[in-house]
Amino acid sequence: MAGSVNKVILVGNLGADPEIRRLNSGDPVVNLRVATTETWRDRNSGDRQERTAQGRQSHHGLGEPLLECARRQHGPGELFDAGDLGPGQLGEGLDGEFRPAG
Repeated sequence: MAGSVNKVILVGNLGADPEIRRLNSGDPVVNLRVATTETWRDRNSGDRQERTAQGRQSHHGLGEPLLECARRQHGPGELFDAGDLGPGQLGEGLDGEFRPAG
């Protein structure tokens, strides 16, 4: 059986300045608030529809390059991020409640 692919490309808007903190080990952790907007045309009416979703991202384990990127980001602004999903991240809103994708 072939393996699976766990790859995410996120293009959105940064909602606020990144929050930078350090773990007890001294490793940096950066938390981001990101909003993404999906647009489409309604099949029945032909009207343009729009839906915005907000979420959180947490980055760690990248050391000083991560801190440099976080220092250069200021909200609100555009954000491009690529990576993979960890357990429990799909469909989780800002309030921590699970929301099914779609």
